[in-house]
Amino acid sequence: MGEGVVGARVRPAVSPDAVVIVPGIMGSKLEDDHGTIWGADDLPWYARVWTRKTTELPRLGLDAAEQRGEYGRVRATGLLKLPAWAPILRGFEPYTDLRRGIDQVVVDPAAVLEFAYDWRLPVAYNGVALQQAAAAHLARWRQHPAYQRFRAELPEAREPRLVLVAHSMGGMVVRAMPDPAEVRATITLGTPLDGAAQAALIMNTGKGAPFPLPQQQLKQVGVTMPGLYDLLPMYRCLESADPTQDPVRLTPEVVATLGGSADLAATAIAAHDRVRGRVLPGVHHALVGIQQPTPSTLTLSGGQVTGRAYSFEVTADGTLARDNHGDLVRVERHGDGTVPYNSAQPVGATAATLAQQHGPIAKSDESIRMVQTILRETDQGPRLGESRFGFELPDVVAVGTPVPVALTGVTGPGDVSVVLFDQDNRVIDEPGVRYDRAQDCFQVTLNLPTPGIHQLKVDGGGQSAITQRCLAYRPEEES
Repeated sequence: MGEGVVGARVRPAVSPDAVVIVPGIMGSKLEDDHGTIWGADDLPWYARVWTRKTTELPRLGLDAAEQRGEYGRVRATGLLKLPAWAPILRGFEPYTDLRRGIDQVVVDPAAVLEFAYDWRLPVAYNGVALQQAAAAHLARWRQHPAYQRFRAELPEAREPRLVLVAHSMGGMVVRAMPDPAEVRATITLGTPLDGAAQAALIMNTGKGAPFPLPQQQLKQVGVTMPGLYDLLPMYRCLESADPTQDPVRLTPEVVATLGGSADLAATAIAAHDRVRGRVLPGVHHALVGIQQPTPSTLTLSGGQVTGRAYSFEVTADGTLARDNHGDLVRVERHGDGTVPYNSAQPVGATAATLAQQHGPIAKSDESIRMVQTILRETDQGPRLGESRFGFELPDVVAVGTPVPVALTGVTGPGDVSVVLFDQDNRVIDEPGVRYDRAQDCFQVTLNLPTPGIHQLKVDGGGQSAITQRCLAYRPEEES
């Protein structure tokens, strides 16, 4: 191998662009005049507010003035710096690792804007705010002393443009920008471009059967939030009791039956129809979560909705495939545990895939390397590889109650290692993998001994471990 020129400077590959990080739902800290209402600085806060009747959670709901469109009571003060948790949606991981990875490949940290926004409000409203913030950030960066020094050293370097890095709902906010300009690339990480069935499950919680207090409280505040309605599944998700009938889209009337607002649902459906098929600005790079059991289809009976982890095969002409009996062909497609695989697929483009849960996908090493590669413009796209492993962890469990967790893609006890952590990140169990003959799968059994938000880690080697959080609580202590 030849030697380099003696004394020659080798520069690191960095991007001159201005970067905007756009978090997902519940990814921004929120405050009102009375203090924090989302995004506290410790995990025990979440265990407390979800299992007690406190003052914080009710303040998350939109009040009468906000429901009239008079916003401003709540302020978004930054991105999550520590983990968070909510029922059904489960764990939300901080964006510190993503930010750190981006800082490594830009000219200066000042090139990065963390766009915090009030995720309770309509996606369209936040899209306008994002466009204004991104344009102002690009203008500031072009005049920043760090960029001016970079340009002086490399006078032939191109002008900075915008790169938008969006997790989850953040990608929908990007799509809602009315007139985006000077965007070189958009990177979406687990964005539900066609919505997610989980949103409907949140609205329905508490109807019919008894539900834990955390899920009841999420429903009470969630049904007031236009942002949650924007996440409703907009594809043909509602299955008929007749196996020969095609599933249909949700209507405002059906959403009202589930326990939501018909008016908010109608507004969300109309807003989605306006952007349906819209290509995201710049070159769109999407990362889609796979292999995790994910509710995709909904069944409705007696006012109670149930999520089903399967979808339908679509033919080349857009109709749904049927077998030789005339029944619809149902297939397991999974996703990232929250966003179905099909919903995160970009329009008219392919996506990279990663076996990971929805919250951790934005902090996975593979995701960060993908973002760095696109910023550096050193490759046409990431080569992430795939893992076959996945699992589905209940969002809320009772302390001391054995909880079986099925592991998908596992062919033997030695394929994966499983570790359970408490909310202080201490190892409390390393359950052995065993085969359950009745369920025809490998699984582990968890026994969470203390209240709090725990994390399960499944590591099969070869890529980032798959993680998810759940809340252990004592039902008798609900108040």
